[in-house]
Amino acid sequence: YWRAFPHTYAQKISQGAWIPYEWLSFIARQIGPAILKGGARYIIEAPPQHGKSELLSFWVPLWLLDLKPETKIKNVK
Repeated sequence: YWRAFPHTYAQKISQGAWIPYEWLSFIARQIGPAILKGGARYIIEAPPQHGKSELLSFWVPLWLLDLKPETKIKNVK
């Protein structure tokens, strides 16, 4: 089911334009359930240009808001 995880959601919504690296799929499978459960905190480290910012800053919030529109997303600095 494509809405189950952020990476499958991103692929479907982008109509295949966004293709995750295997490690991004792994990260998405780990953080997706944790985010839905609530209180998730992760530190993700990877070299520049590996897709982490697009996944975590764009696709994950979009995925979460699609599943739970009442969710408030706050900017953590």
